[in-house]
Amino acid sequence: MSRCRARFLLLACGLLSSCRTSAPAAHASTPASRSAAASSVEVHSANAIRLDESQRILAILPFRNKTDDSDLEGAGTVLADAIAMSIMSKRKDIVMVERERIETLFAEMKLGLSGAIDAATAARIGKLLGARFLAFGAISRLGGRSYVSARLVDVETGRILCAASAKSAENPDWERMGIEAAKGMLSQRCLNLR
Repeated sequence: MSRCRARFLLLACGLLSSCRTSAPAAHASTPASRSAAASSVEVHSANAIRLDESQRILAILPFRNKTDDSDLEGAGTVLADAIAMSIMSKRKDIVMVERERIETLFAEMKLGLSGAIDAATAARIGKLLGARFLAFGAISRLGGRSYVSARLVDVETGRILCAASAKSAENPDWERMGIEAAKGMLSQRCLNLR
């Protein structure tokens, strides 16, 4: 009898200790919390700090080419990447949505990555991506100069929080222009909203 009791106690202790090390599943019942849980994994691997990801997730869309120059199609992605890297280097509390996730959503919605996007559409896209903020913009040319315009939208309200621009003479350095646009957004402190 004592041998049976000892086995039972050993089994009970083993079960209790394994329950204690498993993660709580209290929030895993709703789709929104499941996506937040997935986001938190990305958050921790991207920045290695604990964040309130519902407030600080930013998606940056490739910039629209408003010129007739098809050679500039790749410039929109270069700009988006430069802005993302610039913001991430200055603001460790902001988490970026991966470009692959954005491309997948655009494919599902049958939107071109270089298509025109207004603030309302941007807000809808941001919500689908699980982002709180969405940055997007355009590339244009006038009189031999290249221009980049960027806007940051609060996904919850659809309101444009700030805008920034950069310009360049003939052979533009798209990466530098993206960094300048990011500096413009950061200097306006529009990402400080909660």
